[in-house]
Amino acid sequence: MTNIQKRIKRKNNVLQHLVETLLSHSEEKEAPVWETVATYLSRPTRLRPEKNIRELDKEGNEDEILLVPGKVLGVGRTKKSLTVVAYKFSKTAKKHLEKNGKTMTIQEALEKHSEGKNMRILA
Repeated sequence: MTNIQKRIKRKNNVLQHLVETLLSHSEEKEAPVWETVATYLSRPTRLRPEKNIRELDKEGNEDEILLVPGKVLGVGRTKKSLTVVAYKFSKTAKKHLEKNGKTMTIQEALEKHSEGKNMRILA
């Protein structure tokens, strides 16, 4: 059992399963991005990153996938067509991002982009 798996031993079985899946997928596909995401998700909730749409608009490009290993909040607007992956989205953030771009959960991104190519972690 790795240090990450020891830290995630909590009551949230869904999160625990996601972290274990990310770690095994990271080894199988040799994609270190998933191990980094698992590390962020194994932290306490208050230490996970939160990003506003305004920050995503400033930091992101349309040709890359922005990965937030925490929560995306609905403050700000974007006119860019962004693809954003996150553990959680607020209702307003999801609504505003889907007007021009796409949103995905980490599990969906793991299935669609298993190699972790062209992803940038915003933490």
